[in-house]
Amino acid sequence: MANLGGGDQLMLDLDDDFEEETFAERLMGLTEMFPEPVRDTSAKLWELSKWSTSNLYHYAREIMWVIASSAVILALPVALEVESLQIQEAQIQQQRNILLGPKPGFSAGMGSPGSSLPMPPPPPPK
Repeated sequence: MANLGGGDQLMLDLDDDFEEETFAERLMGLTEMFPEPVRDTSAKLWELSKWSTSNLYHYAREIMWVIASSAVILALPVALEVESLQIQEAQIQQQRNILLGPKPGFSAGMGSPGSSLPMPPPPPPK
């Protein structure tokens, strides 16, 4: 080890004199710096914030449960009925397409968009 000067040896001795403190011991030492009313007020504010956060969480859960269950009870039957009507309309449209063809307004031989015959030329201008 290198030769330590007098100042370096003094620093090493000072480091040996201090005991290791835990975090809790340091906090207790810091609380002694503040007067009793400040400590009491901060403790009450801490308890109030814990209580209000807990109650806010509790009531928010209850409100969300009421909203979710009401939505399921009130809106889900309506949504299912709308979906059922859309399926029925689609089935009716599919039956019409099968029976009458894709466009019931056009006949198959008159140049409908889906037919293979060409469209007739437009009438001459008068």
